[in-house]
Amino acid sequence: MADKGSRRMRAQRSPIWAKVVVGFGALLMVAALASGGYAKYMIDNVNDSVPTKDLGIKDDPGGDIKGPLNFLLIGSDKRKSWSSSQSDTIMVLHVNRDLNKATIVSIPRDLKVHIRKCAGGNPCDFKINSAFAAGGKDTKAAVQNLARTIKDLSSTGGTTGQPTKDDGIEFNGVAMVNFKGFYKVAKMFGTIKLCLPLKMTPDHGHGKTFPKGCNDYSYKDALLIVRERHSYFPEGHPDFDPSWGLGDYGRQHMQQQFIKQLFVRAEEEGYVSNPAKVGPLIKTLGSNVLVDLGHRSVTDFAFALRHVKPSSMKTLRLPSTTVVEYPGGTKTDFEELADDQAKQTTEDLFKAIREDNVDEWIADNPKLVNREDK
Repeated sequence: MADKGSRRMRAQRSPIWAKVVVGFGALLMVAALASGGYAKYMIDNVNDSVPTKDLGIKDDPGGDIKGPLNFLLIGSDKRKSWSSSQSDTIMVLHVNRDLNKATIVSIPRDLKVHIRKCAGGNPCDFKINSAFAAGGKDTKAAVQNLARTIKDLSSTGGTTGQPTKDDGIEFNGVAMVNFKGFYKVAKMFGTIKLCLPLKMTPDHGHGKTFPKGCNDYSYKDALLIVRERHSYFPEGHPDFDPSWGLGDYGRQHMQQQFIKQLFVRAEEEGYVSNPAKVGPLIKTLGSNVLVDLGHRSVTDFAFALRHVKPSSMKTLRLPSTTVVEYPGGTKTDFEELADDQAKQTTEDLFKAIREDNVDEWIADNPKLVNREDK
């Protein structure tokens, strides 16, 4: 157990669904255009299957889509509706001016930031996902509060909590993804291949143990594995590579693998190119995504971003450190930009996004590119 004030570095990884949000839509559009009369069926299915809502991100007049673009991606563990105060994953997707390259920046949900409006309407310095939670069941208010908080953080001087300019990231759209909904897709395939970094006995597996290595798993066993969080600690696992990720970050890494394998299977079994199969797949995926793209359709953006290859996207992490604090006497783990160097590195990243020269930042900070993206 960490002592008060103790710190440890965690590997922060972006779930593969962040790439899917852009990449799968583009893949469907390319398949549609290549199949002649199949195009209208594909376009209508994509647009009709993905729920849209005015979340107040940007008043877009329409017209040609021009870069650079920034999107807010939120992983929310919704239950019965999109009215939810959960934001388990927060990311910024940046697309360059030429609309042919994208970069994803993962923002730790526990990152300690200044929030103008916390629960009760007062400002606070707390975990960034509290900005979303402050919206309660009003999804629009939750998204707007989170977007405002990220804009403050990414403004000049924002990493110190006291921005000197209001020049932070403005979003062109937002996508909310319900991760649990993707398990419905797994049922369509029967089994999913997963590669475990260690022998695992999930907390809720009723004593089931799964071996280290790659195997095909049933939908139910895959669910146990992907939900597991407590196994991802080095204590008691001498063969475990800590670079996989600890705790929540280890679980995120397994989630990446799970979603990636779903799309590998979809392609292998013809779910992208076969009209008889693609309809059910689109409806299952689309029902678990909620977007606000202004006055544009999902396929408008899919077509505009057709040159962005998901496999070439870089996912970046912030140089944050886990710090144990006791606000109000309660032990709390925060992710913090713990020193001046970390703050400067992060401020340089946000400046690179604003000025559309992220490649230069990556060249200067290769250690902050996630392992699987190098």
